[in-house]
Amino acid sequence: MPPKPKFSKEEIIQTAMRIAEEKGLSAITARELADRLSVSSRPIYSYFESIDELKNEVIKNIMKIFADELYKKRPDANQFLSIGLNLISFVRNNKEYFNIIKNEVTNFVNLNGIDTYTNLAVDKVSNSLEFSGFSKKKIKDTYLKMAIFSHGLADFVYYGHIDGSEQFVRRLLEETGKAIMNDSN
Repeated sequence: MPPKPKFSKEEIIQTAMRIAEEKGLSAITARELADRLSVSSRPIYSYFESIDELKNEVIKNIMKIFADELYKKRPDANQFLSIGLNLISFVRNNKEYFNIIKNEVTNFVNLNGIDTYTNLAVDKVSNSLEFSGFSKKKIKDTYLKMAIFSHGLADFVYYGHIDGSEQFVRRLLEETGKAIMNDSN
């Protein structure tokens, strides 16, 4: 009977998460994991058939962290504004994770999953009192327009092209949100 591994599947995933946060998804290799866990690379494959399978788990964890952060309701903002502010906060605090989401997620996650995030946001906004008078279609259209704007804004903050301060971002999101909500199309 082979010896029992000295680490768990969760420890491998958490180590891979740290590697991704420090160096990016491509830095997750069997050799890097083995070095950090102080073992040979062979036991890693007792939990994962391939490094891509492990990277997929890392992506799922990053997307969960992202979604948990994104949909937090802030006491000083409506749900739409909260989502936008939380996105920019995530970018400021998790640059490498954001980079992975922008550049790697489509290689590992089915893009139909984006509908899941959209529907979650629409449900959260629809259930808030501020938007109770709007149809789900209007909320979804508004969300998609704000998502496009917010993700563009996130890129500008990520690359340091604009002032990413909370005050500046809040003003931009509020002005854009009002314009989109007042648009009859």
